[in-house]
Amino acid sequence: MTNSNALVEKLTLAYLEKTCDISSMAVEEYVKKFIDLSVKISKALEENKPESKWLI
Repeated sequence: MTNSNALVEKLTLAYLEKTCDISSMAVEEYVKKFIDLSVKISKALEENKPESKWLI
């Protein structure tokens, strides 16, 4: 797993924990939301990638 994948997973999980009651979700619903959201976050990070390779 790369650092960017780990970052996307952490951001996705944090967002879902703050916005959804994940304890009441079915596994299928959680997995679908997690995948959909992680794709959106990945795209947003890629589109807004700084020119420098250094991350703050």
